[in-house]
Amino acid sequence: MERRKFIALSATALAGLAIPFACASENYKNIVAAMPKLSPLEKFCTEKELHDIGTKYIATVPEEGDLSTIGKYIFKNDAGQLVDANPAAIEKLLDAKIAMDFQADHTTIVDGWVISITEARVCGVIALT
Repeated sequence: MERRKFIALSATALAGLAIPFACASENYKNIVAAMPKLSPLEKFCTEKELHDIGTKYIATVPEEGDLSTIGKYIFKNDAGQLVDANPAAIEKLLDAKIAMDFQADHTTIVDGWVISITEARVCGVIALT
């Protein structure tokens, strides 16, 4: 499995396990409930390392320091519509966002990891929960 796909799936899974229902005002509650429950990223990072990456990302982008803001970036498409609350749609949206981030060089380096901004935001969600 290629690295981007692996990290996207892992990020999706970890976000699904970590995002609390605090985002319910945007109907994130249904989306979170539909997130895939796999966590293969643990082969590369511990949950603490993911938390640390998220904490450091939020420190550099404090305006994204709440779940509602990050949820809007992760769970909305380019037209501003919320993703359907099903695992395939969520995975497809995150895969597309991560691919677009890499194509547009919207990446960041945190703790030696070169990750897309979307991946960093997912780690931010983990840090906030």
